[in-house]
Amino acid sequence: MADTPYGTAMYTVSPSSPLSHSIPQENSGVGVNVLTLASAISRASTSTSTDSSDSEDPFAHFESLLAKINNDCIISMAVRIYHERSAMPSYERVTCDLVSPPLCGSFNLLHVLNFSDGTKWILRIPMEGIEGFPTDGRQLESEVKTMHFIRRNTTIPIPNIISFDSTTENEVGWPYLMMEFVEGTPVSRLWFDETGKTPLEERRHRILDTIASAMSQLKDFSFNKIGSLQFDGDPRSDLFLTPHIGSIITLDEQNEMAQRREGVDTGPLFKIIGPFANSQEYLVALLDGQGPPESPYAIGMHKLFRMMIKCLPLSYGDKGEESFEITHPDFGGQNFLASEDGTLTAVIDWDNVHTSPLWIGCRSYPAWLTRDWDPIMYGYGNPNCIPEDSPEKLEAYRKYYAEKIESLGSARFTIKSHLYESIVIAATSALSIYEIVDKFFHHMFPKEAEAASDEEDEDDTDEDDSEDGDEVNNDDENGSKKDKNMEVEDDSEEEEEEGDENDDDDDDEDDDEVPGLWKVTQALASDGLSKKVEQKIISKMQDLLSLPEDVSTISVVHTISKAAKIWQFIEKWTGATLLFSFCAFILPAGVSSAIKKLPGFINFLPWLRVKTNVSKV
Repeated sequence: MADTPYGTAMYTVSPSSPLSHSIPQENSGVGVNVLTLASAISRASTSTSTDSSDSEDPFAHFESLLAKINNDCIISMAVRIYHERSAMPSYERVTCDLVSPPLCGSFNLLHVLNFSDGTKWILRIPMEGIEGFPTDGRQLESEVKTMHFIRRNTTIPIPNIISFDSTTENEVGWPYLMMEFVEGTPVSRLWFDETGKTPLEERRHRILDTIASAMSQLKDFSFNKIGSLQFDGDPRSDLFLTPHIGSIITLDEQNEMAQRREGVDTGPLFKIIGPFANSQEYLVALLDGQGPPESPYAIGMHKLFRMMIKCLPLSYGDKGEESFEITHPDFGGQNFLASEDGTLTAVIDWDNVHTSPLWIGCRSYPAWLTRDWDPIMYGYGNPNCIPEDSPEKLEAYRKYYAEKIESLGSARFTIKSHLYESIVIAATSALSIYEIVDKFFHHMFPKEAEAASDEEDEDDTDEDDSEDGDEVNNDDENGSKKDKNMEVEDDSEEEEEEGDENDDDDDDEDDDEVPGLWKVTQALASDGLSKKVEQKIISKMQDLLSLPEDVSTISVVHTISKAAKIWQFIEKWTGATLLFSFCAFILPAGVSSAIKKLPGFINFLPWLRVKTNVSKV
C-alpha cells in the first residue's frame, strides 16, 4: 500500500466484536413513509412491462434466509444499539416495533424499525451466505466504509449509518447494515408525477441540478485502478483510513443462465473479478462473463462489439495516466430521493460501489436520461410499458444536464456518457448486447439500413417495369427494330470495351462500401471481412466514441447572459482589489489576513482548489 497525496478518511466506531460496529449518532432526518424508502432501496431490475413480475414471488429467493432470521432477535439488537447511542436514562423505556412482512429487493431484505419516540431505522440484510454468494463480508464492509469516506469528504446526502456487522457473530446471526430512515420520494416516482404543487418541468430541472451538484463532487478523488475501495486500519478506533483498490463482486450471468437451462434456479449467482488497471481490460472481463457465442450471427456481433471496446477512449487523468473515480453503482431514479420540489435529499443503495472509468463516472448522465440507448428496455410508445420520455425529450434533458455539469467544471466526460453507458450494459447483459450493437451500427451507417430496404423495393419495381417493357416492345414495328439493329450492335461493342475498363474501378469502390449489419456479422464470423471495410467501421467507431473537446455546452434555456457573467466578474475582482489595497495601505501584513478572511476568493480561482488524488494505491 502506497501513500496517498490527500491523506486519509477517518470515521469513528465504538469497541465491539471484531467486525461489528456501532456508529456514533449524527444529525440526520428520520423517515416519513416506509414504502417510499423501501421502494427506493429496492434493487429490483427495471422492466419495460408493467405486469412482468406480478406472477413472481418476491420472497422466493429469500426462503432460506427468512427461516434463519428471528424477528425478536432483530428487535432486541435494535433496542440495545439504541441504548448504546444515548446516555439519557429516559431512553431505557424506548420500545421498538418491526414492520412485517419485510420488504425485499433483488439482493437484500429490508426491515423497517419503528421506535416509540418516533425514530425510524431501516435494517438491510444481504443475501450473503446463500449458495453462490460470497461469505467473507468484504463487500458489505467496503460499502459501509466507502459511504463513510464519501460522507466525510463531500456534502452528498448519504443516510447516516447506525451500525453494521460483516460477520454472523451478532444477535441476528447474519451480516447486516442499519441506517437512519431518511425523508424523500424516489426520483423514479417524482419524474412523472404531475400531481404535486411544483410544476413538473421545474421539478425535473431542480432534480437534475441538485443531483449534478452532488455527484460531481466525487471527481476530486482519483484512483489508478478499477475496483472496490478497501480500507486498512482498526475500525474500532479513531483512525485515518487509507483506501486501496480491491476486487469487484459482480453477477455470474453465464453460470446462472446455465443453471436455468437445466431447470435449476438458486437465485442470483456472483463471482469476483478485478481489480483492473485499464478500462478495456475491465469491459472485456465483463463481456467474457457472457460465455462464448455460438451462432455465426452471435460470433460476428461479439467481434463487432470487441471492436467497439478497442475504440473507447482511455480516461486519462491529470498525470497522463488512465484514471478512475468513484461513482454510484446504480445511477437509477430509485436510488435518488428528493423532496416534492425536486431537491435531492438522499442518495441510497451503494451496494457494490467501486471505481469506474471517467467516461462512465460521477459526471455521467443519470440512467433515466439514457433509456433510448438500451433498446430492449426502452418502451416509449408502448401503452403496456412504464412511463417513458420521448427520444427528443431525453436528448433535451441530456443537454440540460451536461450544461449543469459544465458549470461545475467540465462536461467532457458527460456529453457522450450515454453511449459509453450502453456499451457497459451490452458487456454485462446477454439480453441487451445484440440490440445495442445493432443501434450503434445503424447510427454510424444509416444509409446501409435504408439501402437494404430500398433493394427489395427496386427488385419489385424492376420486375414490373420489365413486364411493361415487353408489352410495349411487342407492339413496336418489326421493321424499325431491324433498321436499328446494326447501329445498336456497333454502339454496344464500344460500350462493352469502355465498361470493362470501368468495372475494375467499380469493384474497388464496392470493396470500400460497408454492407448491411447481417453481411458484416457473417463476414466477421468467417474472418472474411475486407480490411478496407473493417477500417471504415473502426474509423466511424472512433469518431463516434472519441471524447469531445472541453467546449461549453450551450443551451437556449436556463443560461446566464454574457453581460451578466462579465458583471459578476467585475463585482468579484473589484471588491477583492479594493479590500487588498486598503489592507496593504494600513498594514503590509493585512493582505495575507484579507486572503484568509475571503474563502470565496479561493473558490473563485478554480486552479487554486485542492484536488484529491489517489494515484498510487
